[in-house]
Amino acid sequence: MAALSVAVLGSSASAGAASPDGSQGDRIASALRSSPVYVADSYRARMSRGQERALGRRIARSGLPIKVVLMPFTDKGGTGRDAWSGSAEQFAAVMHEELARGDEEFILLTNSGWDEERSLEGHEWPDEERYEARYAAWAVGELDSMRTKGFAARFSRAVDLTAEGDGMRVYERAREKAREKDPPQDAAPSGKPAAADGEGPGVQAAAAAFLAGGATVLVLGVAALLWWRARRAAVLPAAGPRSVFATARGEQAGALRDRVREEVVRLGEDVSGREAADGGADGARRALDAYEAATTVLDAAEGLADLAGALALVEEGRAALRASAKRGTRAAGSRGVLPLCFFHPLHGRGVRRVRWRPLGQREPLRVAACHECAEAVRAHRPPEVLRAPDGDRDVPYFEISPERSLWAATGYGSLTAGPLAVRVQRGDFTRAAANRARA
Repeated sequence: MAALSVAVLGSSASAGAASPDGSQGDRIASALRSSPVYVADSYRARMSRGQERALGRRIARSGLPIKVVLMPFTDKGGTGRDAWSGSAEQFAAVMHEELARGDEEFILLTNSGWDEERSLEGHEWPDEERYEARYAAWAVGELDSMRTKGFAARFSRAVDLTAEGDGMRVYERAREKAREKDPPQDAAPSGKPAAADGEGPGVQAAAAAFLAGGATVLVLGVAALLWWRARRAAVLPAAGPRSVFATARGEQAGALRDRVREEVVRLGEDVSGREAADGGADGARRALDAYEAATTVLDAAEGLADLAGALALVEEGRAALRASAKRGTRAAGSRGVLPLCFFHPLHGRGVRRVRWRPLGQREPLRVAACHECAEAVRAHRPPEVLRAPDGDRDVPYFEISPERSLWAATGYGSLTAGPLAVRVQRGDFTRAAANRARA
């Protein structure tokens, strides 16, 4: 599954950050700036304008930065296309980038991309568990009192649960009641525990039903679970150098170096064009700094960790250009978009920040994580990490002394507030390489 998430990134990246010309995502984002609720015209029959206004007032009373979107997600397993590959989560990542600044709180409730008739999905930043929006949305799908309700009532309940921060408790209670009413068919008799994961034919089907938002149609079985995994892997938002992220994890350093060089050159060309158009605007200057820093890192790169650093700088430059193009020089660079995945930057752009405590440390860190790694942390599983040589050993890159690795010191942008380019320009990367050579 790890390899799958990157393989699909390249194919979905062109649509990940916005629709092909940006108009669809821009239009929805513009509507959400003036109203907390957006209902697509094709879904107007499912929520009246009066219900929309009432939901907006409910959100205002909550005091939380909640947005609600009700719209069709047409790409169900490849039967159609929209700007977000049928993924509500990818759409949410786009709206977060458009509407939230830096680490501002942002909560988005949507109908589900996989089941528009029943389910809701909750997304929040920067702390994905503070208001338990995800669980609030899931809980609505499990509550008996909501089964016959329309979208207006479902979203209203989800807003209330999010405001109360009670989504997880309500969801777990609803699931427990459902299990009491309809125990799993593969449960062992006489109160004995059911088979462990992988030991019973109903386990994978049950997992698929749970991950699909509580659906009970277990006949989907293994095929449904594999399809869901493939769809989940496709929700990572665009990370800039698309062709690189699509294949980076499967390549050796030499082949990856060539691909990174292409992206650095392409960034330089884009910067030159923007400088000519903008006359040296702030966004273009930031992008130029990132380009020059990426060139420095690429020229001296010793392995995958450094090549990933060059990619992080390329993405930093592209983010500056995007900010400048969308908001002009006043806001260029002010948008604190998430950096690449802290755990493995070749996974692409982080979709949310997660709390993670390194081994041997008492205080947790808040780092950017791709969807795959965020889910691993949530499930208390070790995420896949980028490893780098440290003396005669290969270790997770972040375990290297910060004096010997700029990437360990910065987490590719997760651990620092300022641009990576500034640190490269002041010599941090060169000094770290010299310290490695002396070690």
